Amino acid sequence: MEIVQIIKLGEEAGVVVGQTRFFLSHGGCRDGINLKQGSEYLIIGPKEDHWNTDSDTN
Repeated sequence: MEIVQIIKLGEEAGVVVGQTRFFLSHGGCRDGINLKQGSEYLIIGPKEDHWNTDSDTN
């Protein structure tokens, strides 16, 4: 997903518009959220819900 707008800065340093990020979801949730390529989504949630995708820890 491409970041198209930043509503609130703060928790994560270095986030810029145009940056691409991967969105991960639990396997059981994928059908329910039904994300579509080319659509825009507001992704929010507490810091505790962020998954660490650093290759050094996975």
